[in-house]
Amino acid sequence: PRASRKPGFEKSRQEKFYKMKKIRSFSLFLSLLLTICFKKATAQTTFSPFSITINSVDNGFASRCSNYNSDVIGEWHNEALTYVLDNLIASGVKPTNSNFKSTFCNLLTNFCQTKGINATITLDGDYELIKSNEDLCTNISSMSLAAQNLVCRVNSTIKELTSETISIETFTQRIESLRLESEALPDQNEKIICGITAATAKHSFNFWNTNFERYSAVFSGESYSNDLGSISLGSSSKSGPNAEALPIEKIKKVPWWALGVSDAGGAIRWGIVGAGIAGPWGAAACGLAGAGGHSALRLLGFAIFGI
Repeated sequence: PRASRKPGFEKSRQEKFYKMKKIRSFSLFLSLLLTICFKKATAQTTFSPFSITINSVDNGFASRCSNYNSDVIGEWHNEALTYVLDNLIASGVKPTNSNFKSTFCNLLTNFCQTKGINATITLDGDYELIKSNEDLCTNISSMSLAAQNLVCRVNSTIKELTSETISIETFTQRIESLRLESEALPDQNEKIICGITAATAKHSFNFWNTNFERYSAVFSGESYSNDLGSISLGSSSKSGPNAEALPIEKIKKVPWWALGVSDAGGAIRWGIVGAGIAGPWGAAACGLAGAGGHSALRLLGFAIFGI
C-alpha cells in the first residue's frame, strides 16, 4: 500500500503550485513587458524636441533596472553619444542635409536596440526646448520631498562645477555619493529617476570634459587632428595628417559643461514621463534615450549655430 502523506503535505504542495504560478506569471510579464506608448504623452510634453516611443524592453534590460542599477544607464549614455556621433561622422551626413534628422534618430534608435530597448524616436520639435531643462529643480513637484531634495543637491553640485568652484574629480565623487543615496528612496520610480539623473550627470560631464573639443571641431566644419589622422564634415576643412585643429579661442566660447547639463535635464524630464507610464523600466528606458538625444543635439547646436 502507498505510504501515507505527512501532515501538511497538501498545503505545502498548494503553496508551491501558487508560488510557481506567480513566477510563471511574472516571467510572462517580463517577456511581454512594457508597451509604453508616448504618442499621447508627447502632445503634453513641452520640454523636448524629440518624440520618444518605447515599444518594449527585453528581459535583460528589465532585470538590470529592477535591481536599481542606475549607474549602468550613465555608462550606456556615454556609449550612446559615442555611437551616434561617430556614426554621423562616418556617414558624412551633415546637419544641413535633408536626411540628417532621420539619420540622427535612426542611430539613436539602433543604439537603444542594442541595449534591449525597442524604441521609435523622431526629431520634430524646437531645438530651443533643450535649453529649458537646465535647472533640474524646476517642474519636479510631483516627486516626494526627499526626492526633490536629492535632485536639487545634484543641481547644486552641477552649478558648483560649472562655476569652477569644485574640480571635475570632486564633482564626480559628490555626484556618485548622491546616486548611492538615491538607492535608499522608498519609492521605486523615484529611486530610478534620481539614480539615472545622478549617473547621467556623472558620466556625461566626464565624457564632455574629455571629448568636447574633438567633437565640436568636427561638427563645426573644422578638421581635428589626432593620432588617427584627420576627420572632418566641413566642405572647407583641410584634410590629412597636418590638418589644423579648431582654434582653441573658438572652443572656449562654448562651455563644454552645458552639454552635461542638457544630459542631466533630459534624463530627469524623460525619466519622469517614462515612470508615469510604465514605472521604473519606463523611467530608465526613456531617461537613456532622452538624455542621449538632448546631449548630441545640443552639441550640434553649439558647434554649428553657436547656441
